[in-house]
Amino acid sequence: MQRERGPVRVSPARAAVVGHPIGHSRSPDLHRAAYAVLGEDVDYDAHDLVEEQLPAFVDARRGDPAWRGLSVTMPLKSAAAACADELTELGAAVGAVNTLVFRPDGTVLGHNTDVAGIVGAVRAAGPVPAAPRAAV
Repeated sequence: MQRERGPVRVSPARAAVVGHPIGHSRSPDLHRAAYAVLGEDVDYDAHDLVEEQLPAFVDARRGDPAWRGLSVTMPLKSAAAACADELTELGAAVGAVNTLVFRPDGTVLGHNTDVAGIVGAVRAAGPVPAAPRAAV
């Protein structure tokens, strides 16, 4: 009996950050360094896109076995949510996503990791003493 196999993944994998402007982004350097430490073969680059260009960019990568996902920065986070076939609960609640995951079946999942990052930063900073108040 032959087992049915899922889509074949191509190496190296591809991923990118999208936004406008994007030239200042350190994401490619940070992601490449992380992938190197993890021993992952991933090409990660940056694409300068405006909102009108994002849907075609996402659609061109659907079903491509090399593409894993996109990091999304401003001003594309709301547009990215509209490009997704499915949103995580948090992505749907916020209405904006900073991560698009290309699934092997050609669908795209949108997720928001910004909220957890902000909450974590505020918690790490600790409570801020209340400012003195005066009334005249």
